[in-house]
Amino acid sequence: HFGVLSLDESAKYTALSYSWDSQTSTGKIESNIGSLLITPNCESALRRLRDVEKTQTLWIDSICINQSPDTLDEQNLQVTLMGNIYRHAKYIVMCVGESDEPTAKVIRRSGKLSMRLRKITMKIEESIKSESVKMCRE
Repeated sequence: HFGVLSLDESAKYTALSYSWDSQTSTGKIESNIGSLLITPNCESALRRLRDVEKTQTLWIDSICINQSPDTLDEQNLQVTLMGNIYRHAKYIVMCVGESDEPTAKVIRRSGKLSMRLRKITMKIEESIKSESVKMCRE
């Protein structure tokens, strides 16, 4: 079922980010608004997220953003909202493809990158706090 969801902070949804690559839409999903073509990576991600026990609310960029070539203005507007979309999501799921050695390597590297970013962020925050203290004393 597809519907419109407000981006306010009380909305509960999972944002799905996945590798688009240069894949051609070959899969098909049925919904209350008709059939939609999806890429193999999107289909794989949806299969992994599927929960037959409960209904989930998902935000999937390739589905939620109109991909028609004549909607560039709408696409640009939607892309500017993506920061808020991910910020307000209850969960963010990242799918980089089916499990293989290149995928495993990406996951290992992203974990290392995440740790580095946390350290850099902490150093920046410490620097800002230190600078704020200096400014208050002057």
